[in-house]
Amino acid sequence: MRYLIFLLPVFLVGCLGENQMKNAVISQSDELGIALKNGQLETYLDKMAHFVFVNDNERNQLKEKLQDQLDYLSSRRNKIIKVQSAIHSDIYENKGYYQCMVKQVASIKNDFTIYGSNTYLLAVSKDGETWKFADVTNFSEQIIKQIFPELSDDLKFNNKDK
Repeated sequence: MRYLIFLLPVFLVGCLGENQMKNAVISQSDELGIALKNGQLETYLDKMAHFVFVNDNERNQLKEKLQDQLDYLSSRRNKIIKVQSAIHSDIYENKGYYQCMVKQVASIKNDFTIYGSNTYLLAVSKDGETWKFADVTNFSEQIIKQIFPELSDDLKFNNKDK
C-alpha cells in the first residue's frame, strides 16, 4: 500500500503531461486552421514543420500555391467558415520528437450549402508544448518516412478515415 501511494503522483503527472500535450496540439492546429481561414499565410507557414520547405524559395512557392487555392475558393463563392481539429492518433515519442496525427475538418460555405473538407496533419514537437504541422493528406507513410525519418513506427497513416 505504501508503494502505491508513492507511485500515484508519478502516474498522475504522466497523465497530466499527455493531456497538456493533447490540448497544445489541438489549440495550435486550430490556430493553423484559423490562419488559413483568415488568409494569414505567413502565420500559417510559420506553423509548418521544418521539413515542409527547406528554403525561402520553397516557402514562397507554397505561399503562392495556398493563395491560388484560396482565390479559387473565393471565385467559386466558397468561404471557409470554421476549422475544427481533433487528435487522430496516440502521441508517440521517437528520436527526440513527439508526434501524432491530427484530423482537421474545414466547414466551407457557398451559396447553396455548407460542406466539410478533411485534412490530415502530422504534428511534431521537440518539447510537447510547441507543435509544428505538415499536411499529409495525400501522402503515403513511405513518402513521409523518407521526408521525416524520425517518424515513429507506431504512428500509422493507413487508417486516416477511421
